[in-house]
Parts: sequence; C-alpha cells; structure tokens
Amino acid sequence: MPDPGLLEYLDQTIMLERECYTLNQLIEFGESQCTVTQTEPTEPVYPEPPVLPPPPERLQLLIPESKRSNCGKLVRRPLFWLLLAGGCVLCGLVVYIFDLHNLITGTAHGDFVHVWLLLTAFVWMLIFLFYLGLPFYIEQEYLFIMARQGRKQLAADEAAYYAQNAQVRVSYNRQIFELKTQYETALAAAKTRNESAGQIIPALEALQRRFQASQYKLHQTLTQLYAIDRITPKCHNLIALTMLHEYLASGRCDGLDGADGAYSLIKPGTQDHQIIYKMTDIPDDLEPLQAHQHKLYTELTAAQQTITALSQAITDKLNRLAAQPDTPADGDSTKVQPPPSGTDQLEQYFGKLEAINDSAAVYLARHG
Repeated sequence: MPDPGLLEYLDQTIMLERECYTLNQLIEFGESQCTVTQTEPTEPVYPEPPVLPPPPERLQLLIPESKRSNCGKLVRRPLFWLLLAGGCVLCGLVVYIFDLHNLITGTAHGDFVHVWLLLTAFVWMLIFLFYLGLPFYIEQEYLFIMARQGRKQLAADEAAYYAQNAQVRVSYNRQIFELKTQYETALAAAKTRNESAGQIIPALEALQRRFQASQYKLHQTLTQLYAIDRITPKCHNLIALTMLHEYLASGRCDGLDGADGAYSLIKPGTQDHQIIYKMTDIPDDLEPLQAHQHKLYTELTAAQQTITALSQAITDKLNRLAAQPDTPADGDSTKVQPPPSGTDQLEQYFGKLEAINDSAAVYLARHG
C-alpha cells in the first residue's frame, strides 16, 4: 500500500505546480494584450493615377485653293449665272439674226451655218460650265458630305472617349477614397485605443503585478515543500509529479525507490513513445494524454479551462475600461484607477490561489 502521507504531499505539490503553470500562461496573455493595445495602422500605398489614352484626331478635309479661288467663289455668285444666261440668249439671238439674213438673201448654206452655230454655242456653254463650275461644285458637295459625316463620327468618338476617361477617373477616385476611408477609420480607432491606453495599460500592469505576486508566493511555498525532500529534485515538475501520483494511487507501485519503485518507471526511454516527459512537448490537443497520463491530462485540462475563462474575463474587463472616460478619482491625475466592475472571476481565482497556498502552508506546519 502506498504511503497516504506521500500521496497528500504529491497532491499539494501538483496543485501548486498547476497554478504556477496557469499563472505563467496568464502573464504571457497580459503581455500580448499590452502589445496589441499600442499598435498603429500603417498608411496604405495608393495606386498611381491611370494613364489616359490620347483623344481621337480631328479630320482635316482640304479643298484645293486654286479651284476655290478660280471657280468656287465665282459659281457661288449670282452674277455668274446672270452672265451665263445672258450669253445663251445672245448666242440664240445671233443665230436667229443670221438665219433670218440667210432667208432674205437666199444663201444656200443657211442650214449648215445655222447648225454649226448652234453646236458651237452649245459646246462652248458646256466647256464653260465644266471648266468654271460643275467639277468644283460636285467635288465641293462631296467634300461637304464627307466632312459632315466625319464631324458626326468625330463627335461620337469624342463622346465615347470622354465617357470612358470619366469612368476611369471615377473608378480611380473611388479606390483612393475607399483606401483613405479605411485608413482614417483605422487611425481613429487606434487613436481612441491609444487615448484609452492611459487607463488600459496601468490596469493591465496592475493585474500583471497581482499575477506575478501570486506566482512568486506559490513558488516560495512550493520551494518549501520541495525542501522537505520527499522526492528527488529530478521530479520537481508537473509531469513527473503526476506520473508518480498516478503510479502510486493506482497501486502499480508501493513506493518510490527500488527496482519496482515509481522512479524506475518515469525514466525517459523506458516507456512507450507516447509518454510526455517535458512541458515543451505538450501538444495543443490534450486528448492523446488521457490514455497514458490521465492525471497529467486532468491537471492540464483544468489549467486550460481556467486560462480560457480568465483570458476572456481580462478581455471583457479591458473593453469595458476602454469605453469609460479617463476621469481620475479624487482629482488625482496620477492615480491609477482600479479595475472596472464585473471581474468576479478574477477575484474568485485570486481567492482560490490564496486557499491553495494556505492549504500548503497548513501541510508545511504539520510536516515541515
């Protein structure tokens, strides 16, 4: 049968080691909260303005200056058409007079001359019209039609160009605006957080000091327990203590020393590879420990539950504190404000630590 006094001793040391481990994790969490509180957002990198394509080229429809000066202006004047009509009438009058003269005198060549004069007058009239007005008029009308179509197409191209450029500029400006808005929002949140850091950081530091004081007190008590020299210094850690307790409580061993003692079963390399011997080797998932190290699994599970609950309590406490105005009590601007209300879990935990330490002190008073 194992010694009941030894099991009680192991219970006391295991509780102290477990709470020291829990306090160490809570202190690390508090340090991480101090770091997160003081972070600042980085200014975003704004994109370069978009390179817009050049506008469409304007059409240049040119009319030869020689035709414009020689015949264009003349065709556009009413005097040209008046002279042209007068010339036709004059030609007809000459033909008529000549033909009448032939009838009176009885000239035999009257019909031939009459036809010749009519054809000559008609040919010269066509030559005159063709050389002076008709080609240029046709060419000018064609150029005017092409220029009008070109202007319409140019207007459509310019409208599409300016619409596309406007859309690109709007998209770019919207992107810049969104980046600036996000940065300004983050900056305002950081400013608010930093302004409240005057309360949050002192509260965290005060809480850290309480954790460290409790941890130091537990370490002192644990050192006194180890000084009783009930177990070897190589087993002064949570893993070895839980293994010793499990071997003794299960009846696998009746004592610590000897070939069949508990010390011989916790040497690294003598057991299954699934046995954990170092705190640094503890996995995030504790379930694999349950089969081979049930006592260690129980203690670490209790510690993790405490760490999770108190971490959330610390976060809630800091959030409530950040929402309160920075108003020092009693007019003392240098006085650190106490933690906000609603921290019953933390106070209960500190009370639990005091009870564990008092229990170990009672044990020391009886067996020290």
